[in-house]
Order: sequence, then C-alpha cells, then structure tokens
Amino acid sequence: MSSWRDQASEEAQQDLDSLVGAALETGETTLESTGELRPFFIGVRIDGTKTMGSLGDEVDASEVVVRLVAALRKSRDQYRAVAIVKDVTLRDGTSDAIWVDLCHSEGHAMTCYLTYRLHDGRLTAGDMGAQACDNLLW
Repeated sequence: MSSWRDQASEEAQQDLDSLVGAALETGETTLESTGELRPFFIGVRIDGTKTMGSLGDEVDASEVVVRLVAALRKSRDQYRAVAIVKDVTLRDGTSDAIWVDLCHSEGHAMTCYLTYRLHDGRLTAGDMGAQACDNLLW
C-alpha cells in the first residue's frame, strides 16, 4: 500500500510534518493554560517562514473554521502549506481531540487528531489517528 509520502516532495513532507507537530504542541499548550481551544491556523509561507492566526473569540467556533477556510483560500498563493486546528468531540462521544486539517499546495491533504483528557489543567494525550481527506484550500 502506497503512502502520500511516496508522491510528495521532500519539501512537502517537511512542511506537513512540521505543521502537525506545531499544531498539536500549540493545541496542547493552549488547552493546559486556558482550558479551551479556539480554532486557529498555522501556515508555511512560500519563503518557508511560519505564521499563525485566528479570528478572535466573538464568533462561534464552527463559524470561525468556515471563515478561516474562506480567508485562507483567498490568500493561498502566499502559502505552501496550512494546518487548520480545532477542538472536537469524536463522533462516538467518548473523547475530545485536537483536530488538524493539513493542506499542501502540491495537493496533499490529511486529517490528524490526538485524543486527550483535561483534568485540573493537565492534559493527558491519548490515541492519535490520521487519514486522507479533501484539500480544503488548493
């Protein structure tokens, strides 16, 4: 069975690996310090630098994701890769997870998630999963 890595350039692999690491680390840190995780994005610009952004707290979290995707589609020519990060409850209702949608300008896209439990400001990481998905931006 072939992997996305078999078709991705070395640069794309590095971009997506660094994004998922940064996204999960930022998500974990934010959850431990604030007890919640508002949707945000981390992008790798064309020149390789990383940037991060969100839309603030005044908008419902599900609307934030819709607006982030719309804004990133308009500015996608400035990025090589983007991670959109949100807090979710898995469909089976048994666990919360940090959910990361990864999109690369080469066309590669996947969803990664890390389940967690948060108790007294301490995050305990659980299972991690990944699957291919539609590219939201390119």
